[in-house]
Amino acid sequence: MNKLTLAIIPITALILSLASGIASAVPVQSVTATSMAFDSPTTVRIKYRQDVNDYVFAGAFNTKASDTSGSFLAWCVDIFQSTFFGKSITDFDRQTASTALLASKTDALTSLATQSLGKVNNSLTSAAFQLAIWEIANETNSVYGFTTGAFRAFDASDESIALATQWLNGLPTVSGVSAYSISILESSGYQDLAVFTEVPEPSSIAVLFAGLIGFAMTRRKFLK
Repeated sequence: MNKLTLAIIPITALILSLASGIASAVPVQSVTATSMAFDSPTTVRIKYRQDVNDYVFAGAFNTKASDTSGSFLAWCVDIFQSTFFGKSITDFDRQTASTALLASKTDALTSLATQSLGKVNNSLTSAAFQLAIWEIANETNSVYGFTTGAFRAFDASDESIALATQWLNGLPTVSGVSAYSISILESSGYQDLAVFTEVPEPSSIAVLFAGLIGFAMTRRKFLK
């Protein structure tokens, strides 16, 4: 195996890992939700059959994890357990959404993110995105809405339910190229959290790959 091939193999592996995300569950030493992402978060009443019926905050969390640097946005996918701001939780595993959720739900969530995540910039849009995640993750049929089915939402303090309904109604009926991958921070004792990571466009990956191959070939030429 020549030096060029040796150089290309790890580059290819890196690109594939960026495109596909984490392949299996990985323990995370600590996860800390520090605050709601936006001030004056939306309150909304959510209901799931006879198991959940309560008023909650809806929206993204500012979150830190020991396996990443800096802070990132995380979204609740688990309506049955609680989270606590400022508390470091040590029983999380990070895994792909396709491992933690049904394939159909993963497709719907990636479609939702591709369509709407870029529009999240305040408490209203953050709440709408969170409500749409809850509906997709917890509904037991493929018809999304907040007035029928297993998961319901009422009495929001803003227009977030209407906006979430609009976004859900706009989901494509066939899967396309997603702009995001999803990892799930899963805990046995606390809320499971979804983290959306932007995926490079195929053209960008191709340009990066071509540039790296060119660099490797040039380096090989000078090493001769």
